[in-house]
Amino acid sequence: IPAAQTGTGKTAESEGTGIVATKDGYILTNAHVVDYSRSNSVRVVLHNNREYAAKVVGFDKTSDLAVLKINATGLSPAVFGSADQMEVGDRVIAIGNPGGLSFAGSLTGGYISALNRSIESHSDNGMTYIQTDAAINPGNSGGPLVSLYGQVIGINSNKIVATGYEGMGFAIPVSNAKNIINQLIRHGYVAGRARLGISGNTVEAAYRQFGYPEGVMIKSIDDDSDMKRAGVKPGDVITAADGRALSGMDDLYAILSSHKPGDTIPMTIFTGSITGGGQTRTVKIRLLEDKGETQR
Repeated sequence: IPAAQTGTGKTAESEGTGIVATKDGYILTNAHVVDYSRSNSVRVVLHNNREYAAKVVGFDKTSDLAVLKINATGLSPAVFGSADQMEVGDRVIAIGNPGGLSFAGSLTGGYISALNRSIESHSDNGMTYIQTDAAINPGNSGGPLVSLYGQVIGINSNKIVATGYEGMGFAIPVSNAKNIINQLIRHGYVAGRARLGISGNTVEAAYRQFGYPEGVMIKSIDDDSDMKRAGVKPGDVITAADGRALSGMDDLYAILSSHKPGDTIPMTIFTGSITGGGQTRTVKIRLLEDKGETQR
């Protein structure tokens, strides 16, 4: 249950689900559950109601996976299986905390509707997903999708949804995520991921009223970022990257996930002010390798 400071200085809480991966306290969940940050305060409540402070060991925005560590021993870790051994029509169970701790440990059942499913904006990195009709609600994110043999075959994600449809839930196959999880445990990051070297936010509605376009507003630029060489400044807005329009940070993450460090991509930059007006230009930016710099 991560608690993050909001822009108003107040504390905001979100709740999700996790999977005990090892006897000594490593826990798997979704990266969006910890709000893509190592600095948030995270509490873990086990099935026996014992509560622990947790450290975010590392997370990967591309796959939406995160690893936590609690100071505990003698835990009963999950038994992991492989989606490769499953077939469409097999029964599965989703376990989690829909709506938070009030409904902790809820179980829903269903079938595997599809395997190796590609999802627009979530599969640019090559990741495919298990599709199921088992209910995956807010609070289920990070929880297990389990076969009837009791093996965890997937990590549920409420963030990955098919808009306008019911009975379509998605889970990240554990077999596909194994290498990512191992790297997060060993290094705190996944090698080969690209970054821009900036911090930013989705353009807020208040700015839109002053003529700012949709996109990502830059808050700061690292000294090693190619954006600085190109003359881009904090307050500028990235409206498109690699020829694709951006509506916010998720779109930018999806584009970066399809590239490698050292790639050069075109970016459309809007420079404006709250007094109105503005200009747009295109720059070419060389991507850096993310060795944990984005996990602040």
